[in-house]
Amino acid sequence: MESTFETLKTLRRLSEKRVRYRHHLSNYRLYRKNKTVPKGLKIKVRAGLPLSDSDSFANWKGILKNASLELMAVQISICRKTIHELSQQIDSKTRKLQKELPKNEFERKLDSISKICLNLSHTLASRQCHKLKRDNVTQRVKSSGETQLETSKRTRSRRFRRKEIQTACNTTKSAVVTIDCQLSAGETNLLSKGLNFCPKPRQVNAQKLSLDLNLFYRRLRLREFFADENGNNTTQQTNDLIPILSQKARGIHPRPIVRLLNHLFRPLKRMLNTHLRPRLPRQSQQN
Repeated sequence: MESTFETLKTLRRLSEKRVRYRHHLSNYRLYRKNKTVPKGLKIKVRAGLPLSDSDSFANWKGILKNASLELMAVQISICRKTIHELSQQIDSKTRKLQKELPKNEFERKLDSISKICLNLSHTLASRQCHKLKRDNVTQRVKSSGETQLETSKRTRSRRFRRKEIQTACNTTKSAVVTIDCQLSAGETNLLSKGLNFCPKPRQVNAQKLSLDLNLFYRRLRLREFFADENGNNTTQQTNDLIPILSQKARGIHPRPIVRLLNHLFRPLKRMLNTHLRPRLPRQSQQN
């Protein structure tokens, strides 16, 4: 009666043997599809008659190559039959082991055996790549998952070509204008192109614009200082402005609206100094 330990040992040995036979089957199929005979399977037999010319020698080499290919076909059939028998034995051992061990222990043992077989398959795959490279047989995987053989020693150099991305043309160019004034022909033509930026006027007198901004700000501040709570101008009601100016100059804190004016005009002033510059000739800029 075989013990559980011996059953595990036999199961591991059969699993490794099946992995090796699958590796042999893969090698035989690749070489036979490529019509290449590996060094260990080449049939070397001397001809019974002397070969006088090169054609007879080439024919004899062709006969030997075809015989080697047929030998690989026989090896393929043997590998398939052996793999089928090993699979049956592995199934029987697995069923027997499942009856003898608990479920958790059984799954743990199977996982360890599968990890060992996986490491062995990786090792054999690296050896296979080395053999195929040695015999000038490379396998190329298609996008569909199939394996295609490439036996040419000359590597094709494909130049990288960037695919042109064709964007859809926007035939309906329209712009929404929410102003009341009438637009000129140039403005209508500019808006019809569909702007993705804010156009900046080319001719702007930044110095004059800054002066106008300062005057406007000064007028607002004076109106705030010389107006009562209702907004009426106090300079029109009295002719003597000295008491009003002296009262305003006694350190009285400005009204809240003055702070709002400062918060409004400081960013405008900063934007004016940053983005709008006077367009002077090169000689004037250098001077």
